[in-house]
Amino acid sequence: MNKFSDIKVRFEVSKNVLLDCELIYNDITTLRNIYNGVLSLEYQKTIENSAHFIRFYEMSWSLLIVNLLILFNKTEYYSFNKSLNFLLTNYDNSDWKNKIDKSIIEELNERLNNKSLDNIIKDLKHLRDKFIIHLDINRDKGITVYFEQIKTLKELGEVIVNTIYQKVEGYSENFNPLSPDNIENILYKLVEYNKRQ
Repeated sequence: MNKFSDIKVRFEVSKNVLLDCELIYNDITTLRNIYNGVLSLEYQKTIENSAHFIRFYEMSWSLLIVNLLILFNKTEYYSFNKSLNFLLTNYDNSDWKNKIDKSIIEELNERLNNKSLDNIIKDLKHLRDKFIIHLDINRDKGITVYFEQIKTLKELGEVIVNTIYQKVEGYSENFNPLSPDNIENILYKLVEYNKRQ
């Protein structure tokens, strides 16, 4: 595999993980809105005291954290840091240097390497390591990750992928996929079913 193919594979994987994040994020947003009374009372009644929806919500958070760390944890193979560093390291000998200016890659890399993001990623890693993939007996509950922090990471990932795709491939990805299986459609069907009962 040549270096151009390798970077295309890296960003294709990143794009697909990010699309999954968007779908999960949308489902979590819908459930949060229902729990917070933003959406229909019928939806609230449908999921009220439902162990399934509570479990779905918690599992979705876990999966979203794990997926975001695939992209933002600097030690992961498909992390944006490694992919952008790969682009920079191989820039002079690459097929893509005529397509994307080195300063654009450096600017994206700079946006990834800031203290604020590092703190969010550190907290996500702690949650993943202590609560999601391991059940440490001495885990503390002192870490809180806020919805806006998750949104910040997700949106930065979209900027990185779309900037690379726009420059190298000539198009941007739509990170607002419409899925017939999203939680709001499922709830709508459940509400309609309950009305007929």
